Amino acid sequence: MLNCDKMKHIKKHSIVLESGASVYIRFPKIEDADEYIRLNRASIKFYKGLIQPTLTKKSFSDYIERCKKDDFKGFFICLKDNDAIIGSINLSQIFYGGFKSAYMGYRIGAPFSGKGYMTEGMSLVLKYAFTKMKLHRLEANIQPGNTASIALVERLGFTKEGFSRRYLKVSGRWRDHERWAIISDDWRAE
Repeated sequence: MLNCDKMKHIKKHSIVLESGASVYIRFPKIEDADEYIRLNRASIKFYKGLIQPTLTKKSFSDYIERCKKDDFKGFFICLKDNDAIIGSINLSQIFYGGFKSAYMGYRIGAPFSGKGYMTEGMSLVLKYAFTKMKLHRLEANIQPGNTASIALVERLGFTKEGFSRRYLKVSGRWRDHERWAIISDDWRAE
């Protein structure tokens, strides 16, 4: 939890879901459009071939609408010091019932890469997913050449489960992906 001084600093309209040493996670809001689009535009070269960044108000508005659905949760990673949005993590195709599973996608802005913020932010989302949402399994599909992302999920306890040929179309090309997953039992053991 945040101390009182930090709570005063966080944007009045933000609800902190989980907090770590340097970052916290919260749900995105429509008012975040300009800041998030700026972050993505500043990171276009960094994201090239890996993700389709949100670059317009229309695509951000569509994202906010997806966040309102039962099968999708979006999280923003924000710096505790100044509330800056530095990345996002999404849980999609959320299934409850006997499956209790979701796919995890994530991105960090280029200026914030390599500083440990995504490791901390993702650990907060894992905690939220396994304790608050009561999910059993999260799966991340990662292009084999994305060594930083593979190192990230390995650090957090994910297990490589397989390889999917031409799994996802990114930047106009079907791309191979490795399938990594973590289950709640493994997360709790960490």
